[in-house]
Amino acid sequence: MNRRKFLGYSAATFGLAALGASAFLHEDSDSFIPRLLHELIGDFAMTPQQEEQFVKSFAESFGTKKLAAMIALYRVDESTGLGTEFTRGRIDRFERALVTEFLTSTDYLRKQQEKNPDVLYVGHKLCSNPFAQFSGLPA
Repeated sequence: MNRRKFLGYSAATFGLAALGASAFLHEDSDSFIPRLLHELIGDFAMTPQQEEQFVKSFAESFGTKKLAAMIALYRVDESTGLGTEFTRGRIDRFERALVTEFLTSTDYLRKQQEKNPDVLYVGHKLCSNPFAQFSGLPA
């Protein structure tokens, strides 16, 4: 095998590996966010329409490109364990933002004592907590 064939085969192999990795890392936010919320919060039930509204609202407020990057980062850290202190800090802030958004835009806090409560999406930052302050938060 000459050098050109070797380089060609190597490039093709790396290209296929990159395509496989990107297919592995790509996960739709419509499935990722509800799965992550169930891991972080526990059992609750939402209708598919309510879930879709919440995910759409969160993606718009967080940023769709930024969300896609966070999902990929989360998947790499989750599947390989190769995260660093920097990436784990980003993941932690993302999880906190997701849980905060969920708690302030649903009626989960009113129903948290129930077993597997039916949660309703109230709206983006429409919290019934009289002590909630949203000034200074990114829109």
